[in-house]
Amino acid sequence: MSSSSQQKMLKDDAVKTRSRHRVISCLFLLTLSASCNRIHKTGECRRFAAMINHDLAEIEAQVSPRSAAGYRKGSQGYTKLAAALRADKTTPGELLAEEFAQTFEAAARSCLALADGLDAKDQHRQDEARRELERLSRHEQSMVSRTNTHCENP
Repeated sequence: MSSSSQQKMLKDDAVKTRSRHRVISCLFLLTLSASCNRIHKTGECRRFAAMINHDLAEIEAQVSPRSAAGYRKGSQGYTKLAAALRADKTTPGELLAEEFAQTFEAAARSCLALADGLDAKDQHRQDEARRELERLSRHEQSMVSRTNTHCENP
């Protein structure tokens, strides 16, 4: 084999090696990028859940006397939580955050209706408000399930 043939083969091998390294580097960067996105998404999901769980625990404490005043405080808590969700632009899944906000606003209205029913000693209004709060609780569980699915998938 001539020296120019050997040089050409060495040059071709070097080009192939550089190409392989570029492909491997690209694959590594893609994998790293996917991992970083997943970590970022996991962080968003954890922060979102912590915020909601913290505020819901506060709301539960506010309504625990199960009085008209307690339900009014709970209504304010739900309204505040809905506003916080809308203001937070880092929540996972904008549509999910908006659905949570709408649900919490509905819960705020139901708490007020229940408080009014308690004040008026109107059993019918109380029962309607309690049924609506139960329905919203079931809907919230559905949203939690969908949020978990969203957060588990990269």
